[in-house]
Amino acid sequence: MNLLTSKRTLLNVVLAAVCLALSACENADVKVTKSKQDGWVTCATKAGGFSFDLPGSLKSTEIKTQEVQGFLIKTHFFLAEPDHFTAFTATFTDFPASITNVPINVLLDGGEKSALEGDSRLIFSTNSVYEGCAARRLLMEQPKHAFKINVLMVMVQHRLIQLTTAAKDTNDISKDVEYFFQSLRTKIK
Repeated sequence: MNLLTSKRTLLNVVLAAVCLALSACENADVKVTKSKQDGWVTCATKAGGFSFDLPGSLKSTEIKTQEVQGFLIKTHFFLAEPDHFTAFTATFTDFPASITNVPINVLLDGGEKSALEGDSRLIFSTNSVYEGCAARRLLMEQPKHAFKINVLMVMVQHRLIQLTTAAKDTNDISKDVEYFFQSLRTKIK
C-alpha cells in the first residue's frame, strides 16, 4: 500500500468512525492558539462552546449538514494529521431540543452504533462522567486496514462532542490520545 493510498484510507476510516456521510459543506469558526503542550495547538470553537488541543496544526474545518428524521442536523468537523498514518478529529453536533427527553444513554448508544458501522470491531466501551456530563469511551479496530480508533463521546445538553483518533496499529500514540481526551474543556453545562 503506497503512502497516498494509506492517507486516503486513514481519512476514510476517520470519517466512518465519526459517521460523517453528510452533504452540504461550509467553513467552521475556530480560534487556534499555541498550546501549553509542545508541538500542539489549542482550538476553541465559539459556536461549540468548547476547546481542545490537537497535535501539529489544524489541517481542515468543515460544517456538514444532513437531514435526519425531518430535522436539519449540522456537524462541525476539525481535523489534524500529525503524520501520514495518524489523524485526530473533533466534532460536535447539535440535536433538536426535543431530544432532551431522550435518555442520554440512548443517544450515546446511537453514537456508538454509528461509529461501529462498516468493518469496525469494538474492543471495549465504557460509560463515565466528563466535566459533569455523561460520556462514553470506545476503543475499536478496523482489521482490514490495521487501524486502532479511540473515541470519546460527551453529551452536553443537546450537543454531542466527539474526539476521535485513528492510527495504524503499529503507531503507538497512547500518550497523545490521553492528552487529547484530557484537553477537552467545555464551557456549557
